[in-house]
Amino acid sequence: MTLPALRAQNEIDAIPQIAPAPAARPLRIAVPKKGRLCAAFEAAMDAEGLRVEKSNPRLDFGMLRDAQDSLRGVEALQMRSNDALRAVAAGAADMAVVGLDMLREFNAHNPALDGAIVQPLGLTPCGLYIAAPAGMDVADADALRGMRIATSFPGVLSTWLAAQGVYDAAIIECEGGVEDMVRLGLADVVCDLVETGSSLAANNLEKKMKVLDSQAVLVIAAPARDNAACAVVAERISRAAARVAPVYA
Repeated sequence: MTLPALRAQNEIDAIPQIAPAPAARPLRIAVPKKGRLCAAFEAAMDAEGLRVEKSNPRLDFGMLRDAQDSLRGVEALQMRSNDALRAVAAGAADMAVVGLDMLREFNAHNPALDGAIVQPLGLTPCGLYIAAPAGMDVADADALRGMRIATSFPGVLSTWLAAQGVYDAAIIECEGGVEDMVRLGLADVVCDLVETGSSLAANNLEKKMKVLDSQAVLVIAAPARDNAACAVVAERISRAAARVAPVYA
């Protein structure tokens, strides 16, 4: 009987290998990376005795811990709101702390989070308003017909205008500096987030109509709704927010 010839090493290396099955990933929560919401959320974490423990301070992720080390296997990702929502929509994260305004804008373009649980946290309340130059007569939505409206929330604004029966306003999308668009002659009015109103006043603008009430929310992906560990984290986050909400309201 003739034995088969032994294969050369380079032939063996060329044989396709079966990749090992990926290990189950930890429960992940995306948390604010910077800005007013980040400051409020970090204060809430401190009040509840929670922290993000990193192996290197330059990293944007770490493990969520408490003093009792009762939260095991929960990874915290420090992300911008849009990136956090994309991560939850794609299944790369299970939860995210974002502004309701950002969630509504994301949902206007992407239905992936339609079934998500949205839990209000009461932090950093603000409003999305139509604002116009002081003295301009904008009594109701009908006055916006034919106007140019500058905003960073085109999806939310478009939905609101349609609900008001206004279809002939021009939405001017911009990434920042919304309040300056009127001064530059690029828009007639703006649709922007308002916290204290001081920035509007500095630009000689005043609130006319509210488009959306916003605050910090915890978004929980639909597949994670029955996850016991997710429920524990959600309860701790909610309790943490309640501790500081009066300060950051």
